[in-house]
Amino acid sequence: MTTAPRHRLSVIMPAYNAAGTIGRAIASIDSQDVDGCCLIICNDASTDRTLEEIERARKECRKISINVITLEKHAGYASAMARAMEEADSEYLICCDSDDRMLPGAIRAMLDEAGRTGADLVVAGYIEHKGERSRLIRPNRFESLNDMPIDPAHFSLCNKMFRTRIVQSEAMPYPGLDRWADLGVTARFMTAKPRIAHLEVPVYEYFINPGSLSRSGKEKLLADHLAIADLIIDHIEAKGMTDELDTFLLHLKFHAKVKYARAPGRDLRKWRRTYPEINSHILALRHVPLFYRLLFCLVR
Repeated sequence: MTTAPRHRLSVIMPAYNAAGTIGRAIASIDSQDVDGCCLIICNDASTDRTLEEIERARKECRKISINVITLEKHAGYASAMARAMEEADSEYLICCDSDDRMLPGAIRAMLDEAGRTGADLVVAGYIEHKGERSRLIRPNRFESLNDMPIDPAHFSLCNKMFRTRIVQSEAMPYPGLDRWADLGVTARFMTAKPRIAHLEVPVYEYFINPGSLSRSGKEKLLADHLAIADLIIDHIEAKGMTDELDTFLLHLKFHAKVKYARAPGRDLRKWRRTYPEINSHILALRHVPLFYRLLFCLVR
């Protein structure tokens, strides 16, 4: 007999040297008007005062319970997130980075929508902060991976609430592959053909900083993108969904290798040799900006 989850929701938070921001992130979760919420923090062998800040914030919390896992050796973002997700004993989970925060009422809105629709996945917008500039980002409505442009709005974990059992059964982060970790989780979750609900209101504040994973070194970024693309392709092939998701697979291969051709020090020969089967399809890739489609047709 399956045991009922202990919590309605788990919030997953990897943390590495986050002393300056993690208190704000925890407070944004504790301020939510919701019961049955557990915050699971995986402290990834931080060398600053992250643990002290977690304990300080814990004393100020009034609503949420906090489970802290501390890794003895630094394992990286994806591994820390996977470790926290393993601990989740809840119906749903969401992710909150230690340098971001949840908007007021976000968790209640997502849980209410899941309760109303029976959704396995609730998708919303978020507010992106970059220096002094802020903007509201809303994903398009989608029902399949084929409908989803490969960008943060559609594949980030920060603006989504997932049914925990589906994540734990087939969509856990790939350990050691930190860049595109969100895409690795979301893409495999979508192969389970979840029931999806969309919210119009934003639920999250995302703060872009110079040290973020998306801005890390070209070689590591490219290597992780290619590795995760290969693993997702293997997953889709194993499920017999290659023909069904052919449009998504073309876009995935294009985005995985794109930095070979557009970054300084470009290697156009390697770009053409990587997933060569998509080279003749580039003009038809509807989720790729026209500029890049034309660029890759011109390079030799």
